[in-house]
Amino acid sequence: MQIKKISPFLSVTPQLTANDIGVAAAQGFKTIICNRPDNEAEDQPARAELEAAAKRYEMSWYYLPVVPGQIT
Repeated sequence: MQIKKISPFLSVTPQLTANDIGVAAAQGFKTIICNRPDNEAEDQPARAELEAAAKRYEMSWYYLPVVPGQIT
């Protein structure tokens, strides 16, 4: 997992897995915001799987999909 710190309150990373969410929780992260639309890539984990992992680690989960070329 490659975490890039944007500010003291915001970090970004490429696609997470359920295991990555556990690592993020252990590092002190409290919230996950998923911007990837479902089925954007074949190797992408299911959103429900990632959401379940976040809840398992008592993290807040938000799904705000961004479709390339359609953001304003």
